[in-house]
Amino acid sequence: EPFAPATDAPVVGGMARIAAKAFAIRAEQPGKVLLLSAGDMIHGTNIANLFGGRSVIETMNLAGFDAMTLGNHEFNYGQEALLALGEQTLFPFLGANITNAEGQPYVKPYIIKEVNKLKVAILGLSAEETPVVTHPKNVAGMTFADPIATAKELVKIQEIQEADLILALTHIGAEFDRQLAAEVPEIDVIVGGHSHTQIDKAEKIGETLYVQAGEHGKYLGRLDLTVTNGQVVSSNYLLLPVDANATPVAGIQAVIDTYNASLKDMMNVVVGEAYTNLYGAREEVRTSETNLGNLVADIMRQAVGADIAFENGGGIRASIAQGEVTVGDIFTVLPFDNTLVLIEVTGEQIMQALEVGVGKYPAQLGGFLQVSGMSFVFDPSKPEG
Repeated sequence: EPFAPATDAPVVGGMARIAAKAFAIRAEQPGKVLLLSAGDMIHGTNIANLFGGRSVIETMNLAGFDAMTLGNHEFNYGQEALLALGEQTLFPFLGANITNAEGQPYVKPYIIKEVNKLKVAILGLSAEETPVVTHPKNVAGMTFADPIATAKELVKIQEIQEADLILALTHIGAEFDRQLAAEVPEIDVIVGGHSHTQIDKAEKIGETLYVQAGEHGKYLGRLDLTVTNGQVVSSNYLLLPVDANATPVAGIQAVIDTYNASLKDMMNVVVGEAYTNLYGAREEVRTSETNLGNLVADIMRQAVGADIAFENGGGIRASIAQGEVTVGDIFTVLPFDNTLVLIEVTGEQIMQALEVGVGKYPAQLGGFLQVSGMSFVFDPSKPEG
């Protein structure tokens, strides 16, 4: 469903609106369109989380997605649950650099799609850091290999070499996407995710085109290509706003409304009141102290009687607007099924944790710590560590 990423931000995205944009493009260019997702689709808001991602898969099927690369949040329900969801899709999950505990491919590494008489190889590459950005139990025994090294081996496969277009559908982030383009020039196009980077104009790295459409479904990225004799001879890239001006696809909206109706009574229970806006937007909690971060950490410390408490900023997923606070608001802010743990640590270990938290500043980092029972200062001009 549409989502407001911050208290003062407009509502954006929503699968019924995204589908409306995609359907219009398909009507304009019949038989020439691929609808792709770079991952992190099935977890995040209540309508996704409380149905284990099934609601998202159902609407993606109706929207007609052609493929999705697995993002780190796809694993939040566990690897077995994810495979079960994969059995419900009308499109493949991709992840060439992921193997299971037996060393076998977890999902398809790539697919070949025929589009307007052209063979398109779509390679799936997931974040190598997945085991540390989802709960370790969710990926126990699995291996997430270096995606760039994996891509170098994939492009040696004859079936991929014979394709008219090689497209990497990635969830590795902008930094590694650009490295991938530089080190694996056989790839014609990279459609990226993970870093939430909004690329307004397609980047050309060597002969490789690189695009990424930001976050929260705010935009649908459209990339038009002309391919002749296995070469991209022209391209045009646009970010199409997915906002209130987009008329939702009625059939998909009906599915969303059905799921929401079953949540309504539980989610609308009022459990408190916020006397001011509580700030939990991604760019806030991953770079600075916020009042919502303080509140969460304070509650954690008081719940277990600890001297101090740490909450990683990446665990806080939304803001809360001034006014009544509902069960739904709390689930939206804290959607992960984490366990509160009380442990004894040394001063040195506390310093190490704080250093990790601020080590990438001013870049956003999910490990940036919201704290309670203590305060700290840091000097970003000094080297990490």
